[in-house]
Amino acid sequence: MLGCLLLYTILQRGGLAVLHRRFRLQHIQKVEQAYARFGILALAIPALLPPPMPFKIFVATAGALQFPRRRFLITILLARSVRYYTEGVLAVYYGRRVLQFLQDNGLMIVTAVFAVCLAALAIYLLSNKGRAAVKSAKE
Repeated sequence: MLGCLLLYTILQRGGLAVLHRRFRLQHIQKVEQAYARFGILALAIPALLPPPMPFKIFVATAGALQFPRRRFLITILLARSVRYYTEGVLAVYYGRRVLQFLQDNGLMIVTAVFAVCLAALAIYLLSNKGRAAVKSAKE
């Protein structure tokens, strides 16, 4: 909450100029459209979702657009409480099973992820975009 409030306050005081220096214009426009269309849900949904969902841009935009501070704090408090409570319940319920699964299959999982990443890299390098990137890096 404190990190969100700090970012909100900085962008509230700095306004759109600071927002435009930190984020790409097309991302800002998408977030502004989400606020225009969904209102408070445009902040609540990203606050509920775990990473890699981008969240900072929604907090920053709320500050830059002068979203009411009280509504901002209540939204963040409720959404984050639901998220962390749900994660806690899942950890208590499934925690031992997940740890046992990782202990039994951890090496196989790491190997499979590494193989997929290696294959993706090979496909990229063999594609036209990959060859062009390698060629321009040599020049």
